[in-house]
Amino acid sequence: MAPCSHAERVSDIAFCNGELYGLTAYSTEGLIRYEIDVDSDGMPVVTAAHRLAIERRDGAGFRDDLVTYVSYLFELRGKPAMAVKARWSRNHEPSFGVFELVSTNTDDVYKWVEVTSLGDYALFVGPMTSCKVARVSVAGPGGVQANHIYYLNH
Repeated sequence: MAPCSHAERVSDIAFCNGELYGLTAYSTEGLIRYEIDVDSDGMPVVTAAHRLAIERRDGAGFRDDLVTYVSYLFELRGKPAMAVKARWSRNHEPSFGVFELVSTNTDDVYKWVEVTSLGDYALFVGPMTSCKVARVSVAGPGGVQANHIYYLNH
């Protein structure tokens, strides 16, 4: 892990399995893990930020049709995950790819692997960088179904 510069911009943040992560603003593949401690008043403070070494997504399994417009960071099954909103389809619906962060065989090197199912979860995303993931029971309230992405366009 490399330390981050103070000028590095973050487009989205999420707590994943008790750790804070930030998705970098100008690279949909960049991810920062923050170290958090508490100060003398018991308030949480960020004490360090480390850029994770991540292999490029354009290797095997990457979807070439995803031209990124917005990326969303969230926790899925205890791991950092991101939804990448791509170009709009002909029927004016957004297209999404979902990727989960996994460790490679190399120490401290990670990669984004495409997720083909959200399982028991539904993902709700907005036009910018807001998203929430929720576990959905078999009989979801309001017609909400598991393994779906809901785009909330105002």
